[in-house]
Amino acid sequence: MATPNTRFGDSDYNSSNYRDFRPDYGQALYDRIYAFHDTQPQGQGYDVAVDVGTGTGQVATALAKRFAAVKGFDSSEAMLQSAEPGHNITYRAAPAEKLPAEDHSVDLVTVGTALHWFDTDRFMEEVKRILKPGGTLACFGYHPPQCPEDPTVTEAVRHLYHDVLGTYWDPRAEHIMSQYRDVAFPFTTVERHTSPPEPFCITKRHTSESLRALCRTWSGYKTWKERHPRALDCVDNMQLPPDDVPLDLVWPSHLVLCKP
Repeated sequence: MATPNTRFGDSDYNSSNYRDFRPDYGQALYDRIYAFHDTQPQGQGYDVAVDVGTGTGQVATALAKRFAAVKGFDSSEAMLQSAEPGHNITYRAAPAEKLPAEDHSVDLVTVGTALHWFDTDRFMEEVKRILKPGGTLACFGYHPPQCPEDPTVTEAVRHLYHDVLGTYWDPRAEHIMSQYRDVAFPFTTVERHTSPPEPFCITKRHTSESLRALCRTWSGYKTWKERHPRALDCVDNMQLPPDDVPLDLVWPSHLVLCKP
C-alpha cells in the first residue's frame, strides 16, 4: 500500500522487498469477506472488485481468483512497478479519495493495511459512490508479528517496533494499532472481527534473516535510517536465533466489513 506523504511513495522505496517479505493474507480472511458479501441477494456479485492502496498487488492477486475483473489503485508508481500481474487485473495510479471508477459499478472494495493513510471521510464517500447496491467494503490490517514458540522473538520485534522506532512512525499508523476503532464507517451495516479469536490471522515461516528483511520494509525503519545514517543498524541489533532456526510467525489481524 502507498498513499501521498507516506514513505511507501518515496521514489527510492524498495517495493520489491515489500512484495517479497511482507506477509500475504490467508484464504480464511477472504472466505470471511465473501461470506459477508453473500448475505444480501443483491450483494452477491463477483464481477468487479477494487483494491485500494494495492501496493504490490497481494490482495488484488487473491481477489482475481474469484472476481471476473480486479482493479488495483495506488498513488505510488514505485509500488505499482512491482505489482503482481494477472490476466484479469489492471493497475493504475490513483488516490484513494478520487477513484477512477464509475458510479455504482463495483461489487467489492478492499483495503489491506492501508486505510490509516487515507483521508477516511473522503474515501468513504468514494466507496459509497462506486459500490453497487448491496456491495461490500472490507478493510483489514495486521499488527507486528509474534512467535508463539519463542517469546524472545516476539519481544525482539516488540522492542524494535515500539521502543526503538516508536517516535519514527507516522502518527497515522496509530489507527491500525487501534484496529480502526477511531475511524468512522458511515454505513448501514458494520461488522468488526479480530483474529485471534477468529481463525484468519496471518501465519508464515521465516528465518531470522528474512524477518530482519521484513522489518526493513517498515516505514518507521526508513525514517530511522535516514535520521541515523551512520549508526549501527537497529535491525541488525535484534536479538534473534541463528538463521537455521525456523521462525513460525503469527500476525494478529482485524477486519471491518460494511454494506451501505
